[in-house]
Amino acid sequence: MKRFDDRLKVLVKNVFGSAAARFVNLFITLAMVPLTINALSPTDYAHFAMALSLSMLAAYADLGMGLAVVNVIAQRGARPKSTKAQRAISVVWFSLLGIACVGLLLES
Repeated sequence: MKRFDDRLKVLVKNVFGSAAARFVNLFITLAMVPLTINALSPTDYAHFAMALSLSMLAAYADLGMGLAVVNVIAQRGARPKSTKAQRAISVVWFSLLGIACVGLLLES
């Protein structure tokens, strides 16, 4: 029972620590918007906001394939340097490469 209590304390500590960090990040972001708007011209702010938005979207650029690789490796019990893990990573890498090449061809 003591082991469960220790785990629960660690879990609660991590949850509240993560929530506090997110709130601090939110307040800093909210404070930076008016400062940035006052420091830049409307055109410069638009460029800045667009670049910032694109960098946030980059987290989703792998279309969830990174998490899929983690799930496959975890479900199969593969070690990171095993053949199964390398095959899963190769499939995802070449899939993303193919998507990028198609995107480049469609753009031009």
